[in-house]
Parts: sequence; C-alpha cells; structure tokens
Amino acid sequence: MSLEPGSRLGHLRIEARLGEGGMGEVYRAFDERLERPLAVKAIRDERRWTAEARSRFLREARILSKLDHPHICRIYDVVESHGSDYLLLEYVEGVTLRQAMGGELALETRLRLAEQTADALAAAHRLEIVHRDLKPENILIDRYRRWRITDFGIANAAEEEQVSSAGTPAFAAPEQLLGEPQGLAADLFAVAGIVVFALTGEPPFGDGDPQEIVARQLSQRIDLSSYSTALAEWLQTAFSPSPEERFSDAVAMNDAWRKAVQSSLRWEKMAWWRKPAAR
Repeated sequence: MSLEPGSRLGHLRIEARLGEGGMGEVYRAFDERLERPLAVKAIRDERRWTAEARSRFLREARILSKLDHPHICRIYDVVESHGSDYLLLEYVEGVTLRQAMGGELALETRLRLAEQTADALAAAHRLEIVHRDLKPENILIDRYRRWRITDFGIANAAEEEQVSSAGTPAFAAPEQLLGEPQGLAADLFAVAGIVVFALTGEPPFGDGDPQEIVARQLSQRIDLSSYSTALAEWLQTAFSPSPEERFSDAVAMNDAWRKAVQSSLRWEKMAWWRKPAAR
C-alpha cells in the first residue's frame, strides 16, 4: 500500500517519499510519540502473503532487529495497517554511495568503505544473515562520514539455502546470476564490486546484460593492472568465480583489506586507485 506525504500510520506522520527499494517504496516519517524521524518501507501491494511466507518474513525481521552495529541501519518494528505490512527503520541523514560519487569524495573516505562494510557484514553473518543485494544504492554515507548498510529486505537466514536468481546483476556474485545456492560468500563478492565502484565510478564487470556480466565473472575478465599488487590480489580473491576460493569470511576479508591498503598507501602517488578498465 502506497503512502502519501501528510498521511498517517498510527502515531507516525508521513513526511516525504524517499525512493523505491527491493521490496517497496520508502518514506521519511516522524514518530510523534518518541519525537524522532524514521524511515518506513511499504511492502509492495502485489506481494500477497501466504501464512507461511508472512511467518518467514516476520521471523527474518525479528532476526534483523537484533543487528546492533554502527554500520548497519537498524530495523525497529513491523506494523500492519489495512492489510499491508510496513517496516520501521532507522532514518539515516545522508546520501547513497551512488549519489556521493557525483561530488567530491575523499580517497580516505573511499578506503574506509570496505573496512566498515566488511565489519558490518561480519556482525550480520554471525547471525547467519545474508544481505544478497549489496549495491551502491544500499550503501549510505551519513553526516558523520560513516558508511552504513541498509535494505536487508531480501536477506535470509543462511541455514535456509537459497536457490534463486537474486541481487543486482552489476554487483551480484556469479552463483546469484546463475540461480545456484548462495551463501555468505555472495556478500563478499558484492563488497569487492562496491569497492571498485567507489574507486572508479564503474561496476567491476560492466553493466547491462546479466549473461554478459556472468561470462566476464566466470572468465575473470577484469583489468587489475592499475591497482597495486596487494590490492589486485585482494580483488582477485574476492572475485573468484568459486565461492569456496574467496575469503573464508568477512573478518578474513577485512584483515586482508587492511594489509592491502597499508601496502598500497606506500605505492608512489597511489596510482593503483586510478580508473581501471573493467572488460
């Protein structure tokens, strides 16, 4: 059910439409009871729940509500009104990574992206939560210059093996594009893709036809020559077509990132972060 600015959802006053996410439209609202802004995500009308599907959704929302991490936007509640479900989320004042790329974004801020995002994923993965749709629109930079992950809307408990095509093609792992089982390693692949985007403004394997993208992924057709040796090796591991050959987890990925950055910062004039050709 769509909401209109000025309308109400219980004690929430809808102020503006912010955009559209994977599950439905997103609005900024004001909680008149607690006197704070919130983000409200309206689940698409066409998504009619069976009892089993709604039960699964609520179970995942309960799991996600336990995520308390400075780099993850929190879920506060799920409310029902007139037969529709709404997620009440932390409102983050800031811009998405894609929006930030349109202005000046310091290299130091870009370099923090991988570390803070991987740290957040480590917390989520400990609860066996997989995001499954990490992309520039789902990474926010807040007014404190912190990177925040949002929209765990299609996340699932990892023990429920997923076999479906999911994610945004330009940043999805090959197993997602091929409709194969997807686990924690799919998120790690996406983090590396977002890092490349943050440094170059382009997705690592191009955009457009998913079949062409997955063909480049499987053959590892990406030019890493513009990066330092350390960072190129980090990306090569993260972009491995085989999930088993990527980093073992987000903690290992983060440790390797810190070492790669430390080594790369010593490279003359930091030429490695200049735009590589992703073809």
